[in-house]
Amino acid sequence: MSRSKDDTAALYDALVQAHGPDFDIDSFVPDPEAAPVEVPPLENPDELVMTQAVTLQLSWPVLQRLQARAAQAGASVDELVSEWVTVEASAEDTVPRDAILHMLAQRQRRSA
Repeated sequence: MSRSKDDTAALYDALVQAHGPDFDIDSFVPDPEAAPVEVPPLENPDELVMTQAVTLQLSWPVLQRLQARAAQAGASVDELVSEWVTVEASAEDTVPRDAILHMLAQRQRRSA
């Protein structure tokens, strides 16, 4: 199960525990009188999950190759691009093409 589905299931379970199995999600509305909540600053988490819009400018053949690689890996194009960006951003220096292909091969073996 994906992390987002796990998080959603955990949130749903917490709501059911707090409000019973027949709670009405539409009854949850912001309280305009509520005081602000102080959120501690993010220090150094092991993993931060965020959504970031990315625009790719690709030729048609490159897009088709990307879609084929994602299908082979049993992943969406979004997941594959996310992995590529994560590998590149995690590296001390530029990640060579062979390292990206190795990462894809590892993913394909994991998915099989």
